[in-house]
Amino acid sequence: MCHDGMFPIMKAIEKVKNSILGLRHSVERYPLTLILSTILFILLIWMNEIRDTSPDSVKELVRYAMTLGLSLPLSISIAHLNEGVFHKKSAYQMAAFATGAVLLILAYIFLTKDMDMVDGIRYTGTMLLFILSVFFTQRLDNQRNYETYVIRVFYAIFLTALYAGVLYFGISAIIFTIDNLFDANIDSKYYYYSFLFVSLLFGLSMFLSKLPKVGDTFEDHNYSRALRVLLLYIVIPLITIYTGILYVYFAKIIFTQVWPRGLVSNLVLWYSAVSAAVIFFITPVLEDYGVAKLFRNFFPKLVLPILAMMFVSIGLRIGQYGVTENRYYVVLLGIWVLVAMMYFNLRKNLKNIFLPVSLAVFILISLYGPLSSFSVSGLSQNARFRTILENNGMLVNGTVTASSTVPEADRKELSNIIEYFSSRDLERLNYVEPGFSVSEMEEVFGFPYEPRYGYEGSENFYFYHENQNEPVEVSGYDFYLNTSTYNTPIPDIGDVTLNYSRTTGILTFSDASGILLEVDFNTYMNTLKERTETGSFNEKSMLTLEQVTFTEQNDRLDVKFVIYNMNGIMRGDTLEVEGSSFLVFMRKVR
Repeated sequence: MCHDGMFPIMKAIEKVKNSILGLRHSVERYPLTLILSTILFILLIWMNEIRDTSPDSVKELVRYAMTLGLSLPLSISIAHLNEGVFHKKSAYQMAAFATGAVLLILAYIFLTKDMDMVDGIRYTGTMLLFILSVFFTQRLDNQRNYETYVIRVFYAIFLTALYAGVLYFGISAIIFTIDNLFDANIDSKYYYYSFLFVSLLFGLSMFLSKLPKVGDTFEDHNYSRALRVLLLYIVIPLITIYTGILYVYFAKIIFTQVWPRGLVSNLVLWYSAVSAAVIFFITPVLEDYGVAKLFRNFFPKLVLPILAMMFVSIGLRIGQYGVTENRYYVVLLGIWVLVAMMYFNLRKNLKNIFLPVSLAVFILISLYGPLSSFSVSGLSQNARFRTILENNGMLVNGTVTASSTVPEADRKELSNIIEYFSSRDLERLNYVEPGFSVSEMEEVFGFPYEPRYGYEGSENFYFYHENQNEPVEVSGYDFYLNTSTYNTPIPDIGDVTLNYSRTTGILTFSDASGILLEVDFNTYMNTLKERTETGSFNEKSMLTLEQVTFTEQNDRLDVKFVIYNMNGIMRGDTLEVEGSSFLVFMRKVR
C-alpha cells in the first residue's frame, strides 16, 4: 500500500526533475536567446520606472526594446542553422551570427526610427518572418517527418502558454491576496513585471526546452488521436461543405453576372490557406486513412476555380480603385495559396517544408524591394492620380494646375489618393511641388480637401424622420407593425410572413398561397436621397413625414411604410441600403 501511494509522488517528482533538466538544456542550446531575453526583461522594467521622469530617454529605449524583440526569434533560427545546416562548420556559424547582427542593426536604423505606418507594417512583417523561420531553419538539411516536427513545435507553444498562464495567474492571485488582506498598497506595476518574468524568462526558457533537437527522427511518434479526429472528421467535412457553398455561389455569379465584393475575396483566401494547412498536417496519415488521401488528391483541384473567382473579384476592385497594401497582400497570399495547391497537384511525394519556406520568401518580397507592397501600391495610386488629372486637363508640363470644374466624384478620388499618401509619405506623391501639404489643396488643385471616409470607394448616407410621435393616418389598413431590418427575422403580420434579404435589400410579403408583394428598399433609399440635397457622410438628413412615407399596392396586398430611419452606402454608382427602422401598415385586398 505504501509503495502504491508513493508511486504517483515519485512520478510527479520525476516530471519536475525532467522539466528542470529541460530548462538547463535550453540554456545550453540557446544561450544567446536567453541572454537577449534577460536584457529585454530588464530594459522593459527600466523603461516603466523612468517613463514619467525621462520621456525622451524612453523613446530611445523603445527602439532598443523593439530591436531586442526581433532578436529573440532570429537568434533561435540562427541556433537552429548552426545545429543542423552548419553543424561543425565554425566559419559558417560565425557568418550566421554576423549576418544576424547586421540585420538587427539595420532594423534598429530603418524600422524603429519614425515608426510611421510603413515602418509599423515592415516591423510586424519582419517579426512574422523571423518567427516563421523558427519552423524550418533546423530542418533544411533533414526534412524527414517534417510535419511531425512542426506539430512538436506547436505543442511546445501550447504547453508553454498553458504553464505560463497558470504561473502568472498564481503570482497575480498572491499579489492580489496580500494587497487586499494586509492593506499592503502594492503598486499595480508588479502585475506587469510578473507578466514580463513569466513570458520572457520562464515562458521562453520552457518553450526552448521543449523544442525538438536536430537529431530527433520522430520514428516512434504517435500521431495525436485528438488532432487526427479534429482534422479528418470535423475540419475536412466542414471544408467540403464550405467548398460546395462557394461553388453554388460561383454558379450564381455566372448566372447573374454580378461579381462579389471584397469580403468574398477574403473568405476564399483564408478558407484556401486553412485548407493548405490541413493538407500539410494530414500528410503523415495519408496512407492510413482514405478520407485524408481523398481530400489531398481532390481538394487542390476543386479549389482552383474558386481561386480564379477570387482573383477576378479582387482584380475588378484593383481596376476600379488601384492597388493598396491590403489588396496587395490579398493578391500575394492568393498567389502563394495557388502555388501551394499546384505543388499538391503536381507532386506525389510531398516535401512540405516547401510551404513555410515559400511563404517566408513571399513575406520578404512583400516588405522590401521594388516588388514590395509599398512600392507597387505607390506606383498604382500615382498612376490613378495621373489618369484623373489628365482626364480633367489638370496636368500641364508634368505639374498639377488648379481647376474649379472638376466633377465631384473625381474631386473625392483625388482627395482619397492624397489622403493615402499623406498617411504614409506625401513626398511620394507625383506631379506636385516638393513640400506640398494637404492644407494647400484648394490653392494647388482649385478645390478643398474632401476625402471620402468610411468604406473604401464608398460614401455613407443616413436619413431619418425626427418627430416619431407625429400622428400617422391608419384608416384603411388592418394591421400595424413597428419593426426594423437590423434584427431579423421580422415578426409575421397575421397570416402574412415578412422576409428581408440583407443581400438584395428586398422585403417579401408571403402567405400559404405564395408571394404577395416584393418591396425594394434600395429604391426607397435612392428616393430619399432625391428628396433631400444633403445626406452625405457625417451629415444626417432629416425629412418630413410626407417625405418618408411610401405606399405599395397590387391586386393582393396594400401596404404603407413610414421610414423612421434608413442608412445606406454608395458603392461606385449604386446606392445600397444597409438597414432601416420603419412602420408598416397592411391590408389584404379582398
